[in-house]
Amino acid sequence: MFRELGQDRLARLERHLEEKHLGSNEVVFRQGDPCDGLYVVARGGVVLRAETPGRPVERIRDLRPGEVFGETAALLDTTRRFAARTFGETVLWKIPQDLIQELAGDPVFEPLLPSLMSRRRPASRPSFRRSS
Repeated sequence: MFRELGQDRLARLERHLEEKHLGSNEVVFRQGDPCDGLYVVARGGVVLRAETPGRPVERIRDLRPGEVFGETAALLDTTRRFAARTFGETVLWKIPQDLIQELAGDPVFEPLLPSLMSRRRPASRPSFRRSS
């Protein structure tokens, strides 16, 4: 996903990246929360769940290291459709919403947005930068 951005844009993403360390069964975000950005699972795991009042909790998807989540709400600037909770000790990389919205107008980044919403790609390194 980020491979086409070039070193300058990747360095910018990395400067704004927030690393979050969470314990097991911690809330990343709740269904209906305003979007605060998109996330990459660096270590551990996350489960996306539908938590509709009056209905049983529905497990939507388990996410493993390298997978991106929260991208639809981030790119469309909407509220969270599902809840996200960790399973096991988890490290997440968060790309803040304001940066996502700023990059959405970038002529290099903008064409990549549809692919972000339609695929999940494993990260091969703990950095967005390409090796020199």
